Amino acid sequence: MGDIIPERTSFLIAAEINIIKHQTEKMVLNNFIEIGRRLAEAKGLIKYGEWGKWLKEEVGFSLQQTSRIWGTSCAYRLSNPRLYEYAYYTKSSFTFIKG
Repeated sequence: MGDIIPERTSFLIAAEINIIKHQTEKMVLNNFIEIGRRLAEAKGLIKYGEWGKWLKEEVGFSLQQTSRIWGTSCAYRLSNPRLYEYAYYTKSSFTFIKG
């Protein structure tokens, strides 16, 4: 009823934009890392010589795109090794990978 609506100023709007921008950058980085993890897992399962074909047909990536994703993922891993420890399931066992 008696809610006071703060005045919208250019400074407030800029702050909101910067918060959204920061959240987006963080989300994109996290998604690149997750994609990189799954690419590494898949590469271990794909037959020799089939990697490029699999990338193109199954996920729509070129080798160059994959290299960029891995580069981003590796750069992050090297700068934050404790945050990059992760676990995943292989076909027959639970595997823990550290950095």
